[in-house]
Amino acid sequence: MHVLLGGEDFYLRVWRLKSGEMLYEDKFMNSVPSVLCWPRGGGSNRSDYFPGAWLGSREGLFYVNTS
Repeated sequence: MHVLLGGEDFYLRVWRLKSGEMLYEDKFMNSVPSVLCWPRGGGSNRSDYFPGAWLGSREGLFYVNTS
């Protein structure tokens, strides 16, 4: 399971919940993300797989590839 956060510093961060490891960090837009969508994992063997996510903000719609 993963946690995705987008904050007022305009960074997107992804953590693996089980280990607490940060998997991804990037500042790619200049506004706070307000909408987030990502694909659901495909089963127990894919629980650690996180291919990417769509984020929406006032600037537009962005796809972030975290792999």
